[in-house]
Amino acid sequence: MSFNDEQLADEKSIANMKLKYASIKENKMVKALQESSSTKCNLEIARKIKRTNKYLSFLNEIGDKDISFYVNELKSINDLELKKLREIYEELNEIDFDNPELTKRPQNIYELNKNLAENELELLSELFDLFFKEANASNKTMLEKMIKRKIEALKIMFLNPKLNIQI
Repeated sequence: MSFNDEQLADEKSIANMKLKYASIKENKMVKALQESSSTKCNLEIARKIKRTNKYLSFLNEIGDKDISFYVNELKSINDLELKKLREIYEELNEIDFDNPELTKRPQNIYELNKNLAENELELLSELFDLFFKEANASNKTMLEKMIKRKIEALKIMFLNPKLNIQI
């Protein structure tokens, strides 16, 4: 194939350029921008999920059998959600190569509940941000279910008088 730089573009060549080159380049640029904007958020989400599991482990050591069972179930659901997120957002696999986070054991149950609630609320905020950035409908549905489940778990843990842990 040869090109003539001296030839003026006609309507057909301009249409071909718009159809093929311009549209492909535009999609690649948009995709690259979307991926870079959500990467940092995703890594923070993974870190916060892991931190929540640490706080739940501390809570598990304090609580009775009913609470321990509930906390263990929450931890396993968190792990499954993190696994699903890793399948969707491949950059989350980098979290395995980060240094582990040193999470100190809170001095009392009040501080533990406060730290757990703060972490979960920050996580919900970041999940909402990711939800609004997400373009894929099935990923959006999964994020919506995660957000609703986490809100329900917070409601059960902090507003259910049967689960109030007193020390």
